Amino acid sequence: MTQKSPFTRDRNAFLVRWKVDPARRQEFLNLFENVCEEAKPFYYRGCVFAFQGWARDPNEFVVFASWDEDVAMELRQVPEFQENNRKLLECCTEPVLMEQFAGMNTDRSIFDAFPVGSSSVHKFGEKNAFVLR
Repeated sequence: MTQKSPFTRDRNAFLVRWKVDPARRQEFLNLFENVCEEAKPFYYRGCVFAFQGWARDPNEFVVFASWDEDVAMELRQVPEFQENNRKLLECCTEPVLMEQFAGMNTDRSIFDAFPVGSSSVHKFGEKNAFVLR
């Protein structure tokens, strides 16, 4: 049996950092599970890997993932996905930080699509926002 390479070099990836209000941790986790369940068909179509867990700071939830950008854009248009992400943002004490990474065998166009500053693609929250760095 031949295993596919574990290296992800021909795709882009991102890191998202959510600073979760400790008083709303369970609400955040319940909403996050709903987001994942609703997005499952998209994950299976367009996601190469997704890590979801906690950082050293016990209130910082992180997501590392590599998506086919067309599938990710499609997912961002789903009203339930938008609404649940808006609710997730409301459970946070700070804006959500997102960082894009270009695969070593790709061009750098991901940085043009996601410039530094408030995201124009992630329009989910009123209280907090997605900030690209």
